[in-house]
Amino acid sequence: MTHAPNQISEDFEPYAGKLASLMARDEGFTKLMRDYEELNDKIYSSEQQIEPRSDIRLETLKKQRLALKDRIILALSTS
Repeated sequence: MTHAPNQISEDFEPYAGKLASLMARDEGFTKLMRDYEELNDKIYSSEQQIEPRSDIRLETLKKQRLALKDRIILALSTS
């Protein structure tokens, strides 16, 4: 599989140190990051027709990804 867009490491590149620090000390944040990356991979696979999904399912996955991203932003801003 090629590089999937919307990787957290790219979207939050200026916060790389803070991301690493949070992941090292907070298991919940680490799980949140893993969940985001897994969901992002599912969306990418669907968009590339590797694992096609209905439009409704794809939109649901995208909304879930956005919600996870919001939680990551909140964690970064409060740590």
